[in-house]
Amino acid sequence: MNKNYIVSESQLQRIIEDVESTEETPNLSPDFYKTVFNPEDKSLIGAYVITGETDKMVDILNIKELKSDKGMYMDGAEPYTIQIYRTKLPKSQIEILGPVDGKEGFEFIKMPYWLFKKMPTELGVKRLTNNRKITFTNSQYSDNQFLKELNNPDVQKQISILNTDSVTPTWVKTMARRYNPEG
Repeated sequence: MNKNYIVSESQLQRIIEDVESTEETPNLSPDFYKTVFNPEDKSLIGAYVITGETDKMVDILNIKELKSDKGMYMDGAEPYTIQIYRTKLPKSQIEILGPVDGKEGFEFIKMPYWLFKKMPTELGVKRLTNNRKITFTNSQYSDNQFLKELNNPDVQKQISILNTDSVTPTWVKTMARRYNPEG
């Protein structure tokens, strides 16, 4: 069944502009807040903290920020939780593009999509930009491995760079004290 539509000249111009704008190449600039996919060479770029390296491997720390729907703050800040991921990447498969401006310790790293696909949870970058304060889930209070990670200076430094409010670093250090090395 064929349908005919009547549009004004200005509506036709907007339709043409919409079609032309979708044909433009996407913004492939590195983004601190998310991974960026380049369809031309099937690669991804993400911002990570390099915590160590050997001749063949690079140790990566990636903290994801997840919006929480638990509670609210009177100053308008939104609660969020974190997930901490560590992984190793082969130097032969990645390219360290350089530091992230204004984010001490973070480096943009380019990797092939197939490598990212092997570890999407560990390598997916998710960072929030809103006014926020950290909160912890009930399971994190009793997760000794999570508490051990919170004691790591690299983790505490990354959290303080990700969120510059005055309360979050204090809450992270308080929570980290719950870690029990014996168990």
